[in-house]
Amino acid sequence: ILYVANRPCAFWMGDVNQTTFGSDYVAYDGEFGKYSPGMFLIVKVIEGFCDGNREGVARIDFATGHAQYKQVLANQEWQEDSVYIFAPSAKGISLNLVRSLVCAIDQAAKKMLARTNLLQRIKKRWRAAARPKEATHD
Repeated sequence: ILYVANRPCAFWMGDVNQTTFGSDYVAYDGEFGKYSPGMFLIVKVIEGFCDGNREGVARIDFATGHAQYKQVLANQEWQEDSVYIFAPSAKGISLNLVRSLVCAIDQAAKKMLARTNLLQRIKKRWRAAARPKEATHD
C-alpha cells in the first residue's frame, strides 16, 4: 500500500508462488491519478524484489488484461484463451449459440469503439462516474 500523508492512494495485491509474484489486484485513488501512484508503487515493489529479496522473487506475472504498465514493464507476453465445453444436447447447443452470439456482439462493439477512439473515453467516464464524490461541507 502506498500512502500519501497517511492516506492510502494505491495498492498492489498478489502472491508469491515459488519464484514468481502473481499480480492479483492493482488500483489507485483517482484523485492522485495525474501523479501515477500505481506505477510508482509497482516500481517500488519491483525494486524491493531486486534489493535484498527475501521472498526469492525472480519474475512477475502481471496476469490477464491490457494495461499501460504491463506494456511498459513486461518483457514477455503470450495469448491465452478459454475453452468452453457444452453438453451435446439441445440445451447445451442453445447455450453455446447464445454465448457465441453475445461474445461476437461484444467483440464487434469493442473493435468499433477502439477504432473510433471511443473505448478509452467511455472507460474514463465510467471510472469517473464510479469514483466517490467528495462530501461538500456547508
